[in-house]
Amino acid sequence: MIDRFDTHGLQNPEEEAEGAAGPNRIVLWLVVASLVGLFVPLYLISSTVESDNADLDQELAILQVTLTSSPPIDPEEQELSNSLASVKRQVREVAITHSDLTSNHIDWPTAMALFANYDPERMVVTGLVQMENRITLTGQADQETTVIVYTRMLEESGAFERVIVQSMTLNEPPTPTPSDASLNPAALTADNASTTPVMFTSQKFVEFVILVEIKANTP
Repeated sequence: MIDRFDTHGLQNPEEEAEGAAGPNRIVLWLVVASLVGLFVPLYLISSTVESDNADLDQELAILQVTLTSSPPIDPEEQELSNSLASVKRQVREVAITHSDLTSNHIDWPTAMALFANYDPERMVVTGLVQMENRITLTGQADQETTVIVYTRMLEESGAFERVIVQSMTLNEPPTPTPSDASLNPAALTADNASTTPVMFTSQKFVEFVILVEIKANTP
């Protein structure tokens, strides 16, 4: 007995493989097409960014050259700048000089009024020498107490930093003799004429030296 097979229900294996590969190939092409569609915009964006960066780098280089290069100076502007620098230098010099003068300034009217504040019947100031902020007074008085009182007056005035009696020397004029040139007016000359004040010619007197230190002024 020969079995009969229904040949209509059987397919060729090759035809079956080709039928299964068709959908897979379509999916693969769709994936490739999607990737291409994704990379193309990215490539275009990247190219645009690189082009913009190149333009920006070029502009930056031009700006750097412009900033580092020295622009031409107008002669009139240069002259004004030199004049301004000269004026500033002179102002600084004047400020320094003013500071020095202010620090070394002495109120001479006040100082001289105090130096002359004594009894001329009892003492006399014969010399005044200034050395920076120090003044040396020399003179003569009838006694040491008179010099001490005068020194205390200068101290208590508050106008001076310090007042120091450097020396006091007691002097007694010699007894006149008939041969003394001072008794013969015709014999007096500039070399032998006495420099002693008239008030002390016939009595003992004290020669003194007083050092006065001026207060430093605050600018």
